[in-house]
Amino acid sequence: MAENEELDEVILIDDEIDEEEELLLDSDKEEHKEKKSSNTTKYVIISIISLLILLALIGTYFLLNQDKEEIGSTETNSSKILSNIKKHKSFAKPMTNLESLTKKANNLYNSGKKEEALKIYKKISTFHKYLSIFNLGVSSLQKNDFNKSIGYFEESLKFEELSFESSLNLSICYKSLNNPEKYKHYLNQADKLVINKYNSPLFDYYYALIYYYKNKPLESMILLNKYKAAYFSYDKNLLLAKDYILLKDYPKALSHLLKLKDSDYYFTIGTLYSNFGKYDLAQNYFIKAINSKKDVEKSLVALSLAQNKLGMFADCSSTLKTISKKHPKATKLFPITVKIKESLYDPVKAQKEFKNSIFSDKFNKYTLLFYFAPYKLFNPEQTNSLLKRGVKEIYIDNINSADNYLKKASNISEINTKIVQGLKLLQSHKVYEANKLFKNLIKIYPNHSILHYNLALSYANINDFQNAKKHFEKSYLLDKTNYLSAFFSAFSSILTNKKFDDKTILNIVKNNKKHTKQIILLNKILQDDPTIHLRDEKNLTSFDLILNIILSNLSNNYTNYKLFTKKLHIMMPKDLVTNILYVDMISQTKDIKGYAKNVQNYLAIKSLNKKPLLYGETIARELYIKVLNIAGITRFAKELLENELPTNQNQIALLQSLAYTYIYTKDYEKAYKIYNNLIDNLKVDDPHTLLLASVSSIGANHHANAIALQELANINDRTLFESRFALGILYQEAKNFEGASIQFLKIGNSGFKPKYFDFDLRNKAQK
Repeated sequence: MAENEELDEVILIDDEIDEEEELLLDSDKEEHKEKKSSNTTKYVIISIISLLILLALIGTYFLLNQDKEEIGSTETNSSKILSNIKKHKSFAKPMTNLESLTKKANNLYNSGKKEEALKIYKKISTFHKYLSIFNLGVSSLQKNDFNKSIGYFEESLKFEELSFESSLNLSICYKSLNNPEKYKHYLNQADKLVINKYNSPLFDYYYALIYYYKNKPLESMILLNKYKAAYFSYDKNLLLAKDYILLKDYPKALSHLLKLKDSDYYFTIGTLYSNFGKYDLAQNYFIKAINSKKDVEKSLVALSLAQNKLGMFADCSSTLKTISKKHPKATKLFPITVKIKESLYDPVKAQKEFKNSIFSDKFNKYTLLFYFAPYKLFNPEQTNSLLKRGVKEIYIDNINSADNYLKKASNISEINTKIVQGLKLLQSHKVYEANKLFKNLIKIYPNHSILHYNLALSYANINDFQNAKKHFEKSYLLDKTNYLSAFFSAFSSILTNKKFDDKTILNIVKNNKKHTKQIILLNKILQDDPTIHLRDEKNLTSFDLILNIILSNLSNNYTNYKLFTKKLHIMMPKDLVTNILYVDMISQTKDIKGYAKNVQNYLAIKSLNKKPLLYGETIARELYIKVLNIAGITRFAKELLENELPTNQNQIALLQSLAYTYIYTKDYEKAYKIYNNLIDNLKVDDPHTLLLASVSSIGANHHANAIALQELANINDRTLFESRFALGILYQEAKNFEGASIQFLKIGNSGFKPKYFDFDLRNKAQK
């Protein structure tokens, strides 16, 4: 049958007369008998067309959901599942047999009852004639020659014993020819004729077929479960699978398909497992299908999607490369549509994801460290020492030497004055302005360790980790006592998927005695090792507290988490991030309603310092907007930022915050315009901004622009997995499997899970 046809049944009757075949024939209304014989003839074969399920492999679908553990949550169109036809033979046992019927005719003839004998011989001959015509119809049907099949079935319909089978196959022909009127006519006719099979052990099965075609899967399923005959058990399980699919009971459908133990259905089983989010099992069955040479092209494409969901991107890359080179036509199968992850907008899922990732996710964990990390002041003793030495040289008439010392002191004083200006900006969370000031200073004073450190930390706080890494490394190279630069360089390396120098960290841990406790805590976080006893000591800084908070969560020590978070909240009661952590701490056992209430009580109040939203750190605005989204009050941030916009048209952080808020309020077109302004006019082209710009592009359905943005992001930072993933699925959406393969190979089998992007199978209307 054609691939776009829905699942159909064909009743196939074999017309070859052989001594070892059995005949299904209601003759002379005799009582039906069951016989097994090596010399019997099989005449009637009910052939059920095999089921191939084209499943939506998506996030909440197969290639589109995203949460694996939520089995059965997908919304799959059953009409798509019941498509793509194959044929499979299954034999029915006889109600009587040709041998006994012929023997009866011979006995009648030999006993002189020739007239009665001839009637039976004529019936056998007539049956052979119409059986041959019927099976010519089946042969044509198998060749998709529906018009020729109709001619044969209309002829075989004249023979009473074949009227039911002929009617049902005629309905299938007209359905294939998209003639709903005649399809229904012959289906209704088959429905009326099926009663003639009442005495047949197959009666329940026949009626189940009728109900199935009448789109009454519940009735069909009930009759099939009632049907106990041993023969047709294969077809019974197959039809039950179809019924359960129509009823959207996919686990039961799967259980019946597994009973078939048939390689024809490995692809189908794989897609069902995908629909449950069990991509590991799906992958196994797609590989089985490929190895058994069944549905190879479809299984390859489906396999690539399952591998994508499993985070096995190197394997996915290899599969896509195979498709591109050996099966180029397969690139048209299962077209995908790139979208924003639906879990971003589901409060329950978003809350669960937030709780699970706020300290365990390396991105959140390290950016929290950067947020609370101290910026460094100059060393006034160095300037005083130079001044004293310069004055001393004057007293001994060494004027040239005195000038050198005094000039150095003057230059350092000038740098220090500028650093103080930057630190004042940072006190007001004006990170972008401070970053600009430090960038200008580093051109003049390229060998100033503290300046490199402050510049690096300002980069880290706007999520430009590639530049942060570069300047942290330079800072440590210029001053080996600045252990924070070494650790922060390692954190930045991890966030950009690059290696860092283990030996440097080991040497710091081994040799530095002055800051032992803080160094040990940093190293434990770097190693994801929570095995340390945390102490509640006096004079802890906010940075000490965040170290302890992170380690408390790594070790699942809620008592310490509560202790240190409360201390941080007391120390910084109006800080935005501190209050977000405090809400998370007091909401550990709360459901979504309790969580939302705490967010409203602690975060949606005017007394908090909202400057990070207007001027500052990326982690602050993004955590804040995410938490408001969970509580369903994102509008609060939206109104606040829109009110500030008229007086801060070119304030980068404000525009970033507002665009990010628009993503969560689904005002994608507005977000898209703001990001374009940031990139084109304000020249903000860091990878993180480009990434979020592409998110808004996808939401606003500007997919071509999203590709351009992600390509630019990859140029600026080739290590950003989220951008590579987005570019990969965008290429695959455009049927550029080779391009997608390159992007996924760069991610590797890392288990990477995207935060913003997902994909669905494209609907038929979108093809």
